[in-house]
Amino acid sequence: MKPISMKMKGLNSFLKVQEIDFEKLTSQGLFGIFGPTGSGKTSILDGMTLALYGTTSRNSTNYINVNTDKASVEYIFSIQEKQLHKYLVARSFKRTKDGGIRSDSAKFVDITEEEPAILADRVGKCQMPRSSGTFQR
Repeated sequence: MKPISMKMKGLNSFLKVQEIDFEKLTSQGLFGIFGPTGSGKTSILDGMTLALYGTTSRNSTNYINVNTDKASVEYIFSIQEKQLHKYLVARSFKRTKDGGIRSDSAKFVDITEEEPAILADRVGKCQMPRSSGTFQR
């Protein structure tokens, strides 16, 4: 899986919309994620795993910024199999009245061709298996 771009809002230390262009970052080869404690390094990785799996890799249930009740992430990536495929996965989350977090919406779209193909558009249907880079319908 090769990250292309990510947009997130309300996630951990990112209250306002933050956009990351991974293609620009990797244009010269490798890149690193650096910064002081609390600057959002882990939030970038949380954004990727939240988009793909609906949960964080550390199973945290407190990833919405304390100054809002909503978070969203939109992640675009590619997978090279026999041919290159590009996908967009987007999720939104909402804090519940009891302090928990629930997934509000989810969408998984194949954007390889000029005409996007929606693969899943509901929370329960939009799950990537952790053991594979391919989407299960």
